[in-house]
Amino acid sequence: HRYGKRVLISSEKIDLKKTVKENFLELVDYDPFKKILLLMGKQETCIESPLHWYIHHAREDVNAVLLIKDKKYVKSEIKKIPIIDNKYPIWAIEQIKEVLGALRNSKIVIIKDVGVLFIGNSLKDVEKQFSKYMEKEK
Repeated sequence: HRYGKRVLISSEKIDLKKTVKENFLELVDYDPFKKILLLMGKQETCIESPLHWYIHHAREDVNAVLLIKDKKYVKSEIKKIPIIDNKYPIWAIEQIKEVLGALRNSKIVIIKDVGVLFIGNSLKDVEKQFSKYMEKEK
């Protein structure tokens, strides 16, 4: 979730049923050339942090990003949702460019062998995207 130029992200291992403030990190800045993240918080960051940083900085309309890293949620049969091949590491600029390109026309992107990415103006918007996505299974 964005506030100002900074982004709040969850730590690597988080139990959404027992979420506490210590589970979140403040992503202050990222240097893509040196691959250095400036973070504030007590937990380890997730490997997707650069992807989150790029999405928030490339899209002023996006204030919330949800990446569900569980292959059971990947529904490649839904034709309107872009599918990105996982050719590069999720944090690599090449992979990030592909994801950003797909997000131009969709708020949901499937990343093969990784999971499903949802973006929105708010957490409520992302929740609606997720609900619609799950309904398409029925």
